Amino acid sequence: MKNYDFTILSPYEFECFTRDILKSRDNLCFQNFATGRDGGIDLRTHSKSGGLVIAQAKRYKKYSDLKRVLASEIEKVKKLSPERYIVATSVDLTPGNKDEILELFSSYIISDEDILGRQDLNALLEKNREIELSYFKLWLTSTDVLRSFLNKRILNNSAFELREVKETVRTYVMNPSFNVAMDILKKHRYVIISGEPGIGKTTLARMMVYVLLSKKDENYDQFYFIPNGIEDANEVFQEGVKQIFFFDDFLGNTRFFPEKNFDSKLISFIHAVQHSKDKYFILSTREYILNDAKNYYAKIEQNDLEIAKCVVDVGHYSKWVRGQILYNHLVDSGMPQMYLSAIIHNKGYMKIVEHKNYNPRIIESFVNQSLYETCEPTKYMLKILGFFDNPTSVWKDAYEHLPLMAREMLLVLATMSPIVLYNDWQTAYSYFYECQHGQNGYLDEKEWEENVRVLQNCFVLVKMGKNERYVLYNNPGIKDFLTDYIGQHESIQKRLLQSSYYIEQLYRIFQDEKVVFGDIKISGDLYPIVIESFQRCAKEYHSCSVYRNSKTKDDPSYASVNATLISSICDFQNAYKKLLSENQNVVEPFLTDNVLLDTKNIYYSLRVLKYCKKDYLQLTTEELFSFYKSETSSVYEVEEMAVALSGFFKEYESYGDCQEFEKKIEEAFLAELGSVDDPNVVEPIFERIQKTLPNWDGSYIKEVIDEKIGEYDAYIESMTEDYYHYQENDSIDNEDVMIDNLFATLE
Repeated sequence: MKNYDFTILSPYEFECFTRDILKSRDNLCFQNFATGRDGGIDLRTHSKSGGLVIAQAKRYKKYSDLKRVLASEIEKVKKLSPERYIVATSVDLTPGNKDEILELFSSYIISDEDILGRQDLNALLEKNREIELSYFKLWLTSTDVLRSFLNKRILNNSAFELREVKETVRTYVMNPSFNVAMDILKKHRYVIISGEPGIGKTTLARMMVYVLLSKKDENYDQFYFIPNGIEDANEVFQEGVKQIFFFDDFLGNTRFFPEKNFDSKLISFIHAVQHSKDKYFILSTREYILNDAKNYYAKIEQNDLEIAKCVVDVGHYSKWVRGQILYNHLVDSGMPQMYLSAIIHNKGYMKIVEHKNYNPRIIESFVNQSLYETCEPTKYMLKILGFFDNPTSVWKDAYEHLPLMAREMLLVLATMSPIVLYNDWQTAYSYFYECQHGQNGYLDEKEWEENVRVLQNCFVLVKMGKNERYVLYNNPGIKDFLTDYIGQHESIQKRLLQSSYYIEQLYRIFQDEKVVFGDIKISGDLYPIVIESFQRCAKEYHSCSVYRNSKTKDDPSYASVNATLISSICDFQNAYKKLLSENQNVVEPFLTDNVLLDTKNIYYSLRVLKYCKKDYLQLTTEELFSFYKSETSSVYEVEEMAVALSGFFKEYESYGDCQEFEKKIEEAFLAELGSVDDPNVVEPIFERIQKTLPNWDGSYIKEVIDEKIGEYDAYIESMTEDYYHYQENDSIDNEDVMIDNLFATLE
């Protein structure tokens, strides 16, 4: 027998569920009424003889609460004098409980069959599969389904704690974007969910994953949350195994981060998913980042990824859906009644629902932060509307109430990687603290831990990996706020740049005005500070970059990347092209023979040389050319060497046309084609080298690439399958009335 917990439904949803189950059982069409100050009516209809029939839907966890509320409504029921009175409740009722309720309403409840407890409702669901499926919150959070999730092979933590599943499902509102995204996924085997920040892209993706994993007929064995890049997914991709992949913010969290050959790798993985027929690939990104990527990556534009794009647009949310999202967040928020009443008063909720800046993330933020604790009930609605008028203020208000040290800790964290090792964060802040607070700048361990506790679960999450703790943001909007906040205050930029311990802190969020895809474009006044800090960081060299070193179903584990100075210099050059063009001999002193003549970092070395002045280097051009001529081998190194022949090694330009180099190019391509699964990855490299070396006869390599691509593409196909297609339950004739009735249940 089914054993659903009906408290997962909101009061309004439970009322609708009661309406539907009674219609099925008694063939009576009930009409919903606003509860709260309703005169004792939730649902009303008339019997065949014309008598009034009233049903009450009571969503409680304990019988004592139910009995108290029912006792208070006896007089209301007497005034209405119904022919028949029905009580449906989420509480488990004993025969004794039913006798007590029957005694309370002895003149109106015909029999104990009109007293429906949790077990009775579950029994009725056994005969009503359609009703069961239409209330997705019930079956998606049922014990059986949650247990089945545990039995799936979740290849990393994947934000997949059962508590997280329940919380996501509890507040989610089914809307047309779910159907659209599912249709696209079924047709193309992948879907790109795009939209503005905070609109619900990740939540939609999670709901799709939960539904797919819960379906017995689909029987998907594995779910994999892609933590860093496509390479992670390729490592766990298995032929013949039903897998779902989810790549959140696949083009960058807050801005577009160009990555060499990322477009080819992405298209290759998409093709592999489509070819396999037993895989699904869900991606999400912000719409403006996707537009930047299309302008940068030729492959993304050429392959027309638009065909599999589902734009989640708040403008497409009906007023009714907006109202339900707000309502669901308020229902179980724990907010005191006086603050809920402040939102309900004069239909304040409608001002939120209709606000031009309506955004689910803002709602989630002011509810989760318990901001009602910072103001009187009479001023609460004004405070909420202030957040919608200025969306970043929802975090600004909370940020400005933090202790000074906690605020500084967040600012330092913002300059580091999206995911940071806990010890690296503490080290970076310790250095900042010592620099900014002078002789008394020793960081007290106890004070640090106290401030971590202040930030924990509100601004940051501190999690334990396999070997050590790591830190990430509790909400993506926090990183947006911190970046905007730092960008508005040059004095803060100055302090952070002056006090950077890790070299990445100089360019993770800071760039000069020549960088197209940038977070904070610093002014020329800060160039001397950047140069001084770079030279210090390059000399001492510390890196805070991390990689994921665990792909088990347990919590993920991160470790420090074995970064090199030359790769960091390359990143610094990309971030500060204008600064370096105006200031000579900034990076050259660090390009010693040990750095430049490292066979493991030829690719980075050649890229760095593009922006260097030969006169400042310790090695001669001849020495450098001789080394790279001998050691370049991979297609990536060969490509950079070809570029250098028209730039840094201009005097050796003729080498590009000689048989020795052409043979090296050919060997590099044949080796690469023999090692990659998808030859589409190699094609753009070939095109770039052909453009750089117009005299090179690459016809043979082109034939090999075309042949390999032809063989690969011959296997690519997609298929369409059936699935549960969700529709909104209610006919929305008058959204305003429905929203009013919905929020009346909060009184």
